[in-house]
Amino acid sequence: MQIPLPTPGSMFRVAGSTDPVWFESSGQMTVADFSAALARLGRGFEDFSDIYDFGCGRVMRWLRRDLKDSRIYGSDIDEESVSWIQKHIPGVDVRLSGYLPPLSFDDAFFDLVLGYRVFSHLDEDYQDGWMAELRRGTRPGAVLLLTVHGPHNWRYTKASVALPDLKQLEAQLERGFLHRRGDGWENHFPDYYHTSWHLPEYVRDRWSRWFDVLDVLEGQARPTQDMVVLHRP
Repeated sequence: MQIPLPTPGSMFRVAGSTDPVWFESSGQMTVADFSAALARLGRGFEDFSDIYDFGCGRVMRWLRRDLKDSRIYGSDIDEESVSWIQKHIPGVDVRLSGYLPPLSFDDAFFDLVLGYRVFSHLDEDYQDGWMAELRRGTRPGAVLLLTVHGPHNWRYTKASVALPDLKQLEAQLERGFLHRRGDGWENHFPDYYHTSWHLPEYVRDRWSRWFDVLDVLEGQARPTQDMVVLHRP
């Protein structure tokens, strides 16, 4: 089944571009990166029965095409994107999410969680709230693959964006976490949604409150993000 493309506005909010070729190829690329991270654990998508796409969009179309036997779920804050997926991608359970928990899924519901470019836009309070909610929603033994902006993306950002407050931002990031407002995303999303960077040591320390942090794969969530591999104990 050929899945059509969403509207240009929806594509931009999901992928940061209205280019349909980039929307398609970037989604396929992200699925490949998730697959590579699972392979490091000796696992594959086919090993999981209830897969949750946290902040769903370009990844969902490839999951449904490639995974015939898994149950696939998703949620997003973008009402237009959720409505579009519900209409155009059959066989998935996608629900509109609030800006903060809870989700409308039962406890211990998922055994694999995929989250591309969600935590790279949240401050610490929102981050911690969603980490606790993902723990509630995953069953023991679940795997979570979540991407963040790390040192690799920070180097890219400094080289490509003029940052007049660079010294102040770098001082904040040295403490492990940086949430930068005034980045333009407030024109497209609610005002809590901006740009964040996580150092690997911060992720290993803070996220271990909820999950086992198995790995932080720097630069392994293309084009410029880090892939965090978590296990629900």
